[in-house]
Order: sequence, then structure tokens, then C-alpha cells
Amino acid sequence: MGLEGCSVGSSCLLSILLAALMPAAQEDAFRGACDQAAANLAASKNKEVVAMLEPALKDAALAKSPNRDRLCYYLGCAAFALEQDVVAGRALSRLTPFEASPYAPHARYLLGRLHHRAGEYSEAAAHYDAVPAAYEKQLAAAKQALGNAAALKDKPAEKAFLENYVKGPPPDYVAEAIFHSGVLLYEMKGFPDALTRFVLFSQKDKRPAWQEENRLRIGMCQVRMSQNGEALKTLQPLQDHAKLARVARWWMARAILSTPEGKPADAAEHLKKAAAAPEVESGPPTPEILITLGDALERANKGAEAVGVYQQLVAQGGRAEEALARLVGAHVAVKQYREADAAADKFEKTYPGSPMLADVLMKRADSTFAEAQAANKPELFAEALKRYERVLAGGGAANAARYRMAVAQYRLGKLPAALESLRAIPEAERGAELAAASYLQAECLLRTTLPAEDALDAVAAEGALQNLQEAAGLLQKFLPGAGPQAPEVMMKLAHALRQSAALLGEPGERVAAANSARELYEAFRNQFPNHALRPVAEYERANCYALAGDVNTALQKLERFKTDPMAASAVAPLALLRQAQLYRSIGQPQPAAQILADCRARHEAALLKDPARVSWVPLLRYHQAAALKELKQMAEAAQILESVVKEYGASEWADPSRRLLKEVKP
Repeated sequence: MGLEGCSVGSSCLLSILLAALMPAAQEDAFRGACDQAAANLAASKNKEVVAMLEPALKDAALAKSPNRDRLCYYLGCAAFALEQDVVAGRALSRLTPFEASPYAPHARYLLGRLHHRAGEYSEAAAHYDAVPAAYEKQLAAAKQALGNAAALKDKPAEKAFLENYVKGPPPDYVAEAIFHSGVLLYEMKGFPDALTRFVLFSQKDKRPAWQEENRLRIGMCQVRMSQNGEALKTLQPLQDHAKLARVARWWMARAILSTPEGKPADAAEHLKKAAAAPEVESGPPTPEILITLGDALERANKGAEAVGVYQQLVAQGGRAEEALARLVGAHVAVKQYREADAAADKFEKTYPGSPMLADVLMKRADSTFAEAQAANKPELFAEALKRYERVLAGGGAANAARYRMAVAQYRLGKLPAALESLRAIPEAERGAELAAASYLQAECLLRTTLPAEDALDAVAAEGALQNLQEAAGLLQKFLPGAGPQAPEVMMKLAHALRQSAALLGEPGERVAAANSARELYEAFRNQFPNHALRPVAEYERANCYALAGDVNTALQKLERFKTDPMAASAVAPLALLRQAQLYRSIGQPQPAAQILADCRARHEAALLKDPARVSWVPLLRYHQAAALKELKQMAEAAQILESVVKEYGASEWADPSRRLLKEVKP
């Protein structure tokens, strides 16, 4: 990068020819100065040329001189070489109309470079594009002149020059115009067109130094166009180049980091070597390389190294503000929560008006949140909530903050507050991490909604139904991308549909909801036959048949809980209770009583030892007594009810047992 050329030497050959073509007897005040300028140009004495010719631009007689173009061209070449762009531009612009000037090809190249350096892209592009065409026109004229043997009969020098011009390669500036037009297009973000120019240049010019930079430029375009695999192949030969290695490795790292299958660790190695190489003009500065290195290390799960890189930048003062902001997140990634808090505090004090402050506050809250999750401490979740509230107050990362707030609220048992936070996240924003917001929102709804059997009035039933339907909609959207959570999501979705069916008053709607739930339970059984929740799916599937009005099939499906492996499942006692209830619902208390007697005989001892299921014991006893009462076996029923009142006097089944006891034992 930084290759430059004015190609004065080739142009001087042409100028000598043009001077020779002028009538020797013609007197002109400027001819001697031009001849001397040609000699000085050939000797690279550019200062002398400018000193000699610049005053002539102000001479009114120059406009009519046959040497006007020569003088303006020579002055333009010399001033360009000295980077006196104003002088060069003023001189070369006097060659218009360019179609009439024999100096057009090289003059337009130089004007293209001048406009390019001044940031005048439209003018530069027009001149660059005109160079090859002007050269071809000049080449055609030379061929035509050679065809006139009579005219060249006594001009051997002119004939030799024309022959060399026609047979030799084009002047370097012709290809260079193509190269620089590619650079210009790249700077204007026209990467496909720039790539076309660089490829064309590679076909036109074979100078090694130019070809190496051209290769670099091709690779840069390919990265910009997301052709990252091709870019890596293009740039690989330059990765150890004496001058271009720093830039080549920088772009190779960017190609790797932009590729989904790229390995950030490989990018980090390129960036380390790029940072170690000497800085070059137009190449990335060291702080920019180190910032990207820190990001690559974090993505490669080398957080400790990333911390070191950011600390180095903060200490050196190179992009210190951004480095300190990133340092907070790097500390969080390696679970250095105290250090993250300290870095965030330092950032807030040092850069209170920074546009990155909102991101730092978010990372600070994330630090507390991550520590809370690791330690499962309520006080840390409470502190994380305060910090996320501050993030929201400052307008930063709103939806991510709301989601993590909801997680903290959920963990603290504040389910209504969690629901409020989650409902504030728009549907369109629920991607990536926030996709889980729908699942958590459904979970909160299910946990805060009364069971269908407890919704005793129309208002409670309507509220429960709305919650269940909202939860079902959220779970249906989340299920396709649930991944490892799919079994749980399917079960909760089916549960929401089954509970909805129990609350729906219109028979057709109830049956449809029950059948939808049943189909999900069946899909669960087919997809996850060995899952721990398989017995629950079988139990709920039978309930769906009952809700749809098919009691006989429900009874048949529940029969399997009397034998292993279903009989050994934790849910077996509930399944048998449900079977007994269904028998009673169709007027058959005898099998109901027997089922519950057998159930107690097999399961009650285990239930009494299980804190999670011990509350089922009075439930089973109560329903067994109710079945016995229907069979007129009052003494047996009374004995069971008395055991409930005596042993479970504080349970929810104590009062129903007392009332039923009065009926069987007046």
C-alpha cells in the first residue's frame, strides 16, 4: 500500500519526439525553456523545472505558443512529483480539450491522481477511465504514421521511436490508471467494480511490487463482498511479506471472523502477528488491531487473554475508552465479577458522558446477574434487578435488560412482575437469546393460573382460560426452535391445551382442544419413548380422551398403570385415582373402590416416605371412602374418613372428610 508513480520517463520520450516534429525554423520564446525542462525532467530535477516554467503560466503569449502544451505538461509532471498539487493541476488543466493534445494519456492519469488525492472522486474517475482510451487512440495514430513510409523516409529517429512505441508494452501509467480507479471505487464502497479493476490490472501489469499490492487489494474486496474463503486463499501468500504482512493478516483475521465456520483462535493468531509487525501507511493502527484481537479472543473462549489485551490498551491510552468498556464484559466472561464491577465503576467516573455508558451499565448488571445465577443468592438477584432498572432508565439494551430482569424476578418468585417485564418485549425482537422470553412468559402464565378444577366461578374461569390460551400461543411459536427443551415445551403446551379444554363451555371447542392436547401427548410418546415424562404423557393422554367424551377409551388407557413399567412410575397413584373417578362418573363405584384399595395397598407406604407425594395419601383415602359410601359400605367408609381426620387434620381433605363422615356415620 502506498505505491506511487508518475511515469515521467516514458512521457519524456514522447515529448522529445514531439519537440522534434516542430518546425526547426520556427522562432518561439518558450522552446528553449521546454528543451531545458525536458533534460531536467529526465534527470529528476523537478524543482528546477517548476522554478523555470511556473512563471511562464502568467505570460499571455503562452496561449498562442506552439510549445504551450509541452510547457504545461512538463510543469505538471514536475509539480506532481513534488506534490505541489495546485500548481500541477493548474498546469495540466490547460491541456484541454484533451482530445487535441498529444500529452492526453499521461496528463489525464496525473489529473486523476490529483483529483483522487483531493477527494474529488467523480473528476478522478473520469480521468482514470479516459487514460486507456487515450492511449489506444495515440497508439492507432502511431501505427498510421508508420504506414506512411514516404513521410518517414528522411526521419530515422522518429521512425525508430514510433516502431518502439507500437511494438513495446504500454507505458506503466496505463495499467496504473486501472489500478487507481480500483482503489477509488473501493473507497467509494463499490467493491464489485473495484474487484473487476484489480483483476484487470493483474492481467495488464506484471511488476512484482504492484502485483503484490494488487493481490492485497483483491483480497480486501473479497472480504468486503463476504467472499471470505476466496479472500483467505488470495491473501495467504502475503501473510509473511516484508511490507504487506501486517495488512494481509489483518484482513485474513477479518475474513475468518466473518465466516460462521471460521475459528476465532486462528483469527487471533493472525492479529497477534499483525500487531507485532511494523505499522505501515494506510494500514490499520495498532489499537484497532488489538481491539479486534480482544474480540477474537473472547469469541475463542480465551477470556483471560482478552482481559490482558484490553488492560494493555487502557494502560497505553490507545482507544482506552472502548477498551475499558470491553474490559467489563471480558471480566464477566471469565467470572471475575468483582473486577468487572471495578472496571465499570472506573468507566462511569472517567467517561460519564460516553455513548458507551449504557452498554457498560448493561454489562455491570449482567455481571451481578451472572454471579447471582452461579451462587443462587436472592440478594444478588435483587441487586441485578436494581441495575437493570437503571439500564432501562438510561434507555440502553432495553429488551435484553427486560428479559434478564424477568429471569431474576422469576427466580425471586415475583411472577406477576416477571410477566409484566416479558410482555413489554415486542414479538419482533424475540430472537436469539430473547427467543426464550416466550417460553419464560408461558411458564409464568402456567404457574400463576388456577387449575381448571379450582376455577369455581365464571370470572375465574374466563381469566384462567385467557392465560392458558396466551401460554399455548407462546409455546407454539417457541416449539420449532426449542432444541433440547422440546420435550418440556411439548408437555407444557399439551397441558395448556388440556386445561383450556376443561374450561371451554362449547362442546365442539372443548373436544377440539382436548384432541389437540392428546395429539401432542402422542407425538411426545413417539419422539421421546424413553423420556422420564413418558408416564405423565400417558396419564394426560387418557385425561384428554375423557375430556373429549370418550370415557371408555380413557379407562382402557389408564389400565396400563396397574402393571409395570407404568405401575412403577411416580404418577401411577394419580392415574389410578383418575380411573376410579371415571368409573364413579358412569355409575360404577364397585371397580372404583377396588382400584383405590389396590392402589393404596401397593403405593401408600412409598407415598408416606416421599415429601413430594405424601399429600396424595388423604386424597386417595377420601375418594376410596366416597366410592364405599356409594356402595353403602358405611362402616368401611367411616373408618377410612376417621383416619384422614385423625392423621391429616390440617390438610385440605380434612374438612371434606368430616362432612362426608357425618353422612356415613350419623
